[in-house]
Amino acid sequence: MAIAAVTDIRTGKIPNKLTFPGAALGIFLQLLAKGPLGALWGVEGWVVGVGSMLAIKMFLRQFGFGDVKLIGAIGACLGPWLALLSLFYFSFWFGAWSLSRLLLSLPWKQLLLVLRLAGSGASLPASSLERFNQVRKSTVPVGPFIAAGTVCALLLEHQTRQFLGFR
Repeated sequence: MAIAAVTDIRTGKIPNKLTFPGAALGIFLQLLAKGPLGALWGVEGWVVGVGSMLAIKMFLRQFGFGDVKLIGAIGACLGPWLALLSLFYFSFWFGAWSLSRLLLSLPWKQLLLVLRLAGSGASLPASSLERFNQVRKSTVPVGPFIAAGTVCALLLEHQTRQFLGFR
């Protein structure tokens, strides 16, 4: 995950040379640790990770699937539950980061002025939203957020299970 995060920051991509061997290694280690059922657990984790992330990407109509394969590799290593939990925490951190970037790029003084003068027909000039539109259209590397989500999933698994009512 750390290599994927750094690679994504530097190049904007999570390479197949990292994700596919990572998934294969996860399934193999599950096989060594728990036998054929462990390997099946690893495959199930990969399927759940890839399937969940693919569903999200299709819904959002996004392209670029390095993140999908990385979540799959995490699922192969950690199993289906932690794949889903990693995806949950990834979504939380990525959403928080994206929202904060957007909110910080808004011209708040001008927005508040327009809101005060709402009845007078005042509007924001397009140039004042230029920075906001640049931030909105910019790409953000997701590798670090996937890594953060996975670390949170590992550290907070017990607490999350309790919170959700699973024992």
